Amino acid sequence: MGPVFGYRQEEIDFGIQSPLIADPNATRENFDTFHVFEIGGDMELLIPCRIFLRGKSTIGFGSSSHAIIEARRRITNFSGMFISEQKFQSRYHASSHTLESFVNIGFPIKISPLTLVTYFGYGYDRENITRKSPPIFNTLEDGLNFSFSPTKNLDFKYYSPLFGIGLHLRPSSCGMFKLMSEYQFYWGILDISSSYKNETSNTTDFIIQKENLFLKKRGYSHRFFIQALLNIKCHLNVGLKLKYQYTSADPNGAHISTSSQELISSNFINQLQNERVPFNKFVWQYLGGEILFLLQF
Repeated sequence: MGPVFGYRQEEIDFGIQSPLIADPNATRENFDTFHVFEIGGDMELLIPCRIFLRGKSTIGFGSSSHAIIEARRRITNFSGMFISEQKFQSRYHASSHTLESFVNIGFPIKISPLTLVTYFGYGYDRENITRKSPPIFNTLEDGLNFSFSPTKNLDFKYYSPLFGIGLHLRPSSCGMFKLMSEYQFYWGILDISSSYKNETSNTTDFIIQKENLFLKKRGYSHRFFIQALLNIKCHLNVGLKLKYQYTSADPNGAHISTSSQELISSNFINQLQNERVPFNKFVWQYLGGEILFLLQF
């Protein structure tokens, strides 16, 4: 057990299209370079040929100056027939808070000096993104002023069972060096929530709609890491870890619900809708490293 200090560079690509979402009904956001600094704790217990226990939890603080949002707006006539499509794109700054936790239990097989470990467990990841000064898209059509903007918060949660397999190399119980390589596979649920604001007005009337979007779908995650530990004393280790994660959403559809509040010429209207949409894109990947100070028993 001991403290962990880390850094990772993330890329998040999130896109959704649904008739449930107020005009524009297709949006995509891309965070090309998210710099996240992490701090946390790691605990590991390995008894060769008996049991392997591990738990870890880290929090992180990130920022990005390369966030891009795109929106598409379908233009129709009074009978609902498609006429044309408008596209909007803008850059903005964003910050984030992250949480990554997991626990697992496994069964090691000792083949000196190697130890093969297979394990099961459960993991929880969360990233709350704050859009700083989110852009506002404006257009004029048939005498109506139309504006669209995302609000400040975008939240991702991923919780899942996991399966892992790893190979540990250590010459002896008090050897000077230990090398670990592991692969983890997650299959669980991805929750996404965001908010958008639309405003349509003319010289006499106006409609302001704030819409909260909730999306739930199955996701898969592949995680790899290589860790090298230098033994200072019999149980005290200092180490470096390289890690990679690729999480994506199941392309077979998602459950989406929206809650919205409309202000139409001083009258409030509340709505709640649900549907299953055919496809939404979500990719969340990172490459990073950690410095560890561990007491291992």
